[in-house]
Amino acid sequence: MTDTAATVYKIIKELMPNEFIHLIASESNEVCGQSGKKTIGPDHVIEGLKNLGFQHYLANVNSVLEDHKEEKTIRSKKKAKGKHSGVSAEELLAQQRALFAKARARSDSQVGPALNDSAPASLNSLAATPAGTVSAVSGAEATVPEAQTHMPAPSLLKKEYDEDEDYD
Repeated sequence: MTDTAATVYKIIKELMPNEFIHLIASESNEVCGQSGKKTIGPDHVIEGLKNLGFQHYLANVNSVLEDHKEEKTIRSKKKAKGKHSGVSAEELLAQQRALFAKARARSDSQVGPALNDSAPASLNSLAATPAGTVSAVSGAEATVPEAQTHMPAPSLLKKEYDEDEDYD
């Protein structure tokens, strides 16, 4: 086989699936139009395959269609299960609030004692120490600079105005 023939066969092999799809889609579209519909459905594709003489593909197409229908019903059942669980929206909201309260209580019980016991004590000891010192948990004191009670005002840039200027 020559290079030219190999190239032609390669091009045919690449374009054949696209041409097949376009042929099936075109025939299915005609069947759809004849039935008065605007959207091509599985029935139109099956009828298009029959019209074009591709009956040998019908067994595979029908099995894939059945698999698709089963998956679709399973998905819709899963989606509807939450909607029709027999519990009203108010009951679901009450359950949600109860779960949040339970989680909050559990979180507070795990984190709360450490914060409630140590934080206020250390804050109280800070407030009780003289200014300029901080009492650490171990009882040692560290010196910190006194808090400034008066901060100097920032200097403002002032423009010197000429007395003769008129500001009308």
